[in-house]
Amino acid sequence: MITHLPLTVIKSMRKLVVHSVFALLTLIPTMAFAAENDEKVNFEVSPTRCVTLRQGQPCYVRLKFKWSADEDLEACLYNLDGSKLKCWTSTTKGTISLSESLTNTTEFILADAQGVELNRATVSISWVYRKKRSKRRWRLF
Repeated sequence: MITHLPLTVIKSMRKLVVHSVFALLTLIPTMAFAAENDEKVNFEVSPTRCVTLRQGQPCYVRLKFKWSADEDLEACLYNLDGSKLKCWTSTTKGTISLSESLTNTTEFILADAQGVELNRATVSISWVYRKKRSKRRWRLF
């Protein structure tokens, strides 16, 4: 048994279908663009946190960097200030251990031969005790 729907219900259903199709058509290119820009280079650093005794003291740490890619590439590891730490040529993976003295949270960047950033990793700094404020030794009253 088929029941007839009122004309207003049919119009609102038609609008819903048209809007749904339009939304899907606008999302498909966006999803394709996101799939193209997925990170194809895995990059990690360990440890990711360095702990000092007091705030403001440098943190001495031995960092191990590891990266891997789906295809051969030329890559370089940079400090956030732009200093080159290590480069690799025509390989799909790389590792290096470096001793660093860090005073602030620091980011390290893996970039290709043209300087395009492939990925980045962060080492954060923590401390056990905050820097003490100097106490005033004199009073007016």
